[in-house]
Amino acid sequence: MISISWLLAASLSAAAPVQAVSVDDAARQAVSISEARHSIIAPCLAAKPVVGSEFSGPVLQVVDAQTLCVALGTDPSQWVQVRLPRGQRAETRGDLMAASFARNITCRTLRRAQEGVIAACALDGENVGRLTRTRAVKAAGLDWR
Repeated sequence: MISISWLLAASLSAAAPVQAVSVDDAARQAVSISEARHSIIAPCLAAKPVVGSEFSGPVLQVVDAQTLCVALGTDPSQWVQVRLPRGQRAETRGDLMAASFARNITCRTLRRAQEGVIAACALDGENVGRLTRTRAVKAAGLDWR
């Protein structure tokens, strides 16, 4: 079994290193929020699971309110990009982060997509979409950026 802490460290090492800059340099090199966020997203490049198959692993990346990556191994080349079906999508990225990040998730592939798969997912048997709508998860989701 792969350690969650080891996988989290591996996912963070895939991000660009942070450098200290002056206020003047920061102003000159300003980028939009979406550009900054995309710079820390490691591509999830695992082969697409067969339709109908089930796979599970820790969630090491949440791209937006409907897209996450499930780690089948330690390297991003072993992470499956999953887009949740309409009924399971969260209202915000923070809600999906609070519900799933660093937790083991089980998904069943519904169909293949251009990037990754569309899959129905559950955490401890609970539908991810329902979980993201609970009061506790919504409150925790406010703390995620």
